[in-house]
Amino acid sequence: MHKVFLILLCLHFCLYLKGQQHLLQQATNLYNTSQYDEAQTLLEENLFQLEPKEKIKAYLLLGDIFRAKQQFSQSLNTYLQSAYLSENQKYYSLLAESYHKIGLLYLQRELHEKALENLQLAEKKYLENYLQPPAEMYENLALVCSRLKKFTEAEDNYQKVLSLYAQQKNYEKQRFILRRLIILSNNSNNFEKAHSYTLQLKKLAEENQDKIEEAYCFNNLGYLSQKQGKQYEAGLFFEKAIHLLNDITFYSRTKAIILNNAGITYTNQRQFENARRQYEKAREIFLQNKDMLSTAETDNYLAINAFYHKKMEDAISFAESAIKIAEPLEAYDILAASYKILSEIYSNEGSIDLYKYYQQKLIEVNQKQIELLSLQQKQQNTAQLEAEKQESSFKLLIANTEKQELALKQMILETEKQQQDLRLKEQQLQLLQKEQELQKQLLSKQKLEKERAQQALLLAQQQLEAEKRNKEILALQQQQEKQALQLREQEAIRREQEKAIKLAQAQQKLQEIQIQEQKKTQFYTRLVMALGTLLFLFVIYAYMRSQQRRKELTRLNEEIKKQQIELQEKNAELLANEEELRQSYEELSATKETIEQQRDELEKINRHITQQRDIIEQKNINILSSINYASRIQKALLPSESYFRKFFNDAFIFYKPRDIVSGDFYWIDAKGNAITFAVADCTGHGVPGAFMSTIGIELLNNIILLRGVRQPDLILTTLNYSLTKLLYQQNDEKTIRDGMDIAICHLELLSDSSYQLQFAGAKSPIVVFSNHQEIFLKGDNKPIGGQQELELIDYALHTLQLEKGDSIYMYTDGFQDAFGGPDNRKFMSKNFRKLLSDIHTQPFEEQKLILEHTLEDWIGTHQQIDDVCVVGVKIG
Repeated sequence: MHKVFLILLCLHFCLYLKGQQHLLQQATNLYNTSQYDEAQTLLEENLFQLEPKEKIKAYLLLGDIFRAKQQFSQSLNTYLQSAYLSENQKYYSLLAESYHKIGLLYLQRELHEKALENLQLAEKKYLENYLQPPAEMYENLALVCSRLKKFTEAEDNYQKVLSLYAQQKNYEKQRFILRRLIILSNNSNNFEKAHSYTLQLKKLAEENQDKIEEAYCFNNLGYLSQKQGKQYEAGLFFEKAIHLLNDITFYSRTKAIILNNAGITYTNQRQFENARRQYEKAREIFLQNKDMLSTAETDNYLAINAFYHKKMEDAISFAESAIKIAEPLEAYDILAASYKILSEIYSNEGSIDLYKYYQQKLIEVNQKQIELLSLQQKQQNTAQLEAEKQESSFKLLIANTEKQELALKQMILETEKQQQDLRLKEQQLQLLQKEQELQKQLLSKQKLEKERAQQALLLAQQQLEAEKRNKEILALQQQQEKQALQLREQEAIRREQEKAIKLAQAQQKLQEIQIQEQKKTQFYTRLVMALGTLLFLFVIYAYMRSQQRRKELTRLNEEIKKQQIELQEKNAELLANEEELRQSYEELSATKETIEQQRDELEKINRHITQQRDIIEQKNINILSSINYASRIQKALLPSESYFRKFFNDAFIFYKPRDIVSGDFYWIDAKGNAITFAVADCTGHGVPGAFMSTIGIELLNNIILLRGVRQPDLILTTLNYSLTKLLYQQNDEKTIRDGMDIAICHLELLSDSSYQLQFAGAKSPIVVFSNHQEIFLKGDNKPIGGQQELELIDYALHTLQLEKGDSIYMYTDGFQDAFGGPDNRKFMSKNFRKLLSDIHTQPFEEQKLILEHTLEDWIGTHQQIDDVCVVGVKIG
């Protein structure tokens, strides 16, 4: 039995651990699908009940969630908690992982000293416990060392990770690390190593038939030849690189960079016309790719080439073109090069005023760069100090929290013990009450048995009296029978005398009859004797019967006496039980008083908990009120459905936030015969998403209404740059992931029934129905925002010719990603497009109702997981 219990206990524990692992897997799946709030809520609600090892893993995942949500302080605090708990529980692999993640967090905030400290600590913990550090850790160590200009340590770490990837035959990783080693060698001015690593990468690229990487290697060899003054060799390398990329258009920007490098070589060789052709080809590619910074940089190359070629007007024109592009983008390094070129030109021409002007501009730009670098350094130092301060305070807080948790656990254990004691006493009380009830039933039963015994005794007495009466009656009957016998004998004697007299008197007359009379007399005598014998036998039988009945009564009397003795004993026992029950009742009364006191204490605790709950509920009400007010503000920023109908034949807006406020928004404006409209899905939902949507609306107002940009692809490029710049400047954390997916349409009336639609999408498509034929435009797989560096990203422009009566549908992914149906799965994009195809010919009001009912029926009892926004318009 004991073994069975142990087996069941082990099985229960295994199922418990499996349940915790399932919980972590569920949270990990939510994190991997960017459902950060849901994953955070799931972990925080179940964190307290997890076992230590699973709790550490939960802390690590929570830290990743906070890091993804750009919440540095919460992320650092959570990672430190995982490290603290790992060290206490001696889970050294998880301790090393905690330090690794803390180092990565500092690296992303560009706090390189703190990052290096924690990454080295992670490596030490891995190696001390005979664990293989992950390759990613060595990559991060190398990156930190290179940024701290510790080139030898960086190279050592890159070599370690390169050998690991070589063993795995991972080409992409080897290629990446070799590129890093080349850049590292160039930065440390070790051109021989850079050349060696380039040849190693070239061999690897040839083995894997990667022509693009071969072109990169030839470009790098050309650059190294330029550094060594071997201009002719550099030109040959650049020509080989260009030749490899001639048939590859996807990497045209790489080709443009190589063309610029070739141009620099030709400029140094004084082949100015040849250099100009290379620069112009590169500039054309950059313009095609909307890479304005590289275009401005190329203009400076053209200006320098023209300056050395003694074509000053061209040099001035190219330099001014570079300034025109770089000024709105605040590209100070490009501006500095342009001002330097112009000051040199005007100095050679003797234009002192213009020379001084551009020298002053150059000084101002250099000063701005110095100020910017100083500000960045100051911010980094402040961030470093703040991070150290936060880390110290968090460590102290974690230690105090641990003590508080221990105290809380002790209090909870004591409370649970009191509750268990209370439950035990209640059970004892219930048991005593049951025993008392049982005693009552037993007393009732004994009372009933006593009554039955008394009734039996009464019945026996009645039977005895009946027997006595029967005996008296029998005696009376016997006396009556004796008297009757005597009377019959006397009557017989009298009759005999009468007969003797008659016989004597008639003796003479009846001598012949005398014999007959004597015979009769003898007969009667015999008859009387027989009757007397029978009567005697009857008397004997009655006597024997009375003796038997007397014996039976004697036996009954003895049994009744025994029963009386037993009743007396039971009465004595009942009296003893009554005394015992009285004592038990007194004990129960005392126990009841103790239980009532403990109940009063628990009621006080419950009242305190209720007060705290009421405070939390009031806070929730206040928060909800604020969010509702924010919802009204957000709705005021969004155009109404009737406003859309001013510009289109018909339109509907199906807008359903997951929470009160939404991360989805829509926008519209008209100018002349053209309408620009958009639908966007911002990062997150609820309050964070609403903040992002407000920023998105304001940026669109600035780009379209103030700057006058109407072409969708240019709007997206500017929106991406502006959002990244805005978040980069206002957020201390440099790794930016906040952004949005957006579709933008620009519809222009060409004639009475002909329209031109221009569309560009950032991870957001549209569906068009023209002559009842579906046209699906996917857009680019590049979001708005989320970049770590400021850069101009190009988006594809799609153009369609439409007619009056055609329909356009723009939507976020909330509808197609909704979970529901019989199998609780996603609605899916293909089903959503089929639904649009089925309903696009119906009136737009009915279309909106169908969408609402379809989504409601699909979700059913499940929860809406994302904001939903669908906008449909009919041209005409």
